[in-house]
Amino acid sequence: MPLHEFDQVLAGRRYPCVQFVTRTHPELTAWHGRFYRGRRKIVPAEIGRWMTPVALAVWFMDDGAADHRGVTFQTHGFEADEVEMLRMVLRERFEVAATLRRNKGRWVLYVPASSMGRFREHVGPLILPELAYKMAGVLDPVETVRRPLRSGG
Repeated sequence: MPLHEFDQVLAGRRYPCVQFVTRTHPELTAWHGRFYRGRRKIVPAEIGRWMTPVALAVWFMDDGAADHRGVTFQTHGFEADEVEMLRMVLRERFEVAATLRRNKGRWVLYVPASSMGRFREHVGPLILPELAYKMAGVLDPVETVRRPLRSGG
């Protein structure tokens, strides 16, 4: 199917959208079975084995966003124990500390500024330029230099 481009209006603002359809494949069907129980998306127990820097970067580009001086992963669809499992994977596989935060009555995963150096090491080079805005201010931090005050003005 060719790309279908259209505008969507939400709260009086117009947003450009693109829609497309992909083909089915037995390998994709197998991956679907690993991440869904019925119609509910889950975090499988094997997630730690599958989480590579590329997988982390793709996950961030899909469900991540800049948040203050860190980033969040929008994990609203998962139960607290599943989000906790993802937090542990970040810590054990990437040495990235993260915390769970309440958002809209559900849990999201937050990577604070103190862990952004490690996070950038793993995913920074893998983020597509078109999605770098999701790390605005955290992908390439601004360096500051302290200088002595000048006297007389």
